Amino acid sequence: MKLSYVLKNRTNRAGDFAFRVGGEEFAVISHIEKSKVMDYALLIKDDIENLKIEHSGNKVSQYVTISLGVVCKSGLEINSSEELYKNADENLYEAKRSGRNRVVLK
Repeated sequence: MKLSYVLKNRTNRAGDFAFRVGGEEFAVISHIEKSKVMDYALLIKDDIENLKIEHSGNKVSQYVTISLGVVCKSGLEINSSEELYKNADENLYEAKRSGRNRVVLK
């Protein structure tokens, strides 16, 4: 439940959305300048870890952490929602493969 508060607090503008796309996967849609998207994603990542929810099985941290696969495109650059989701999913799995608790933006 605490995780949802972080997403709610970081998606507080009229055009921001956060929603579950799978068991432990969430999507965030926001209107952020490309130069600021990495900082935004890092804020979410750090906010989650700073909740200090204990996670004894986590090899990266003693607390719950998240990995983020980020895609930043303008509306004209988006060909389809399927392609957008595929790009985000690929970035997410790259974040997990490269050590977890990190942000990958390509």
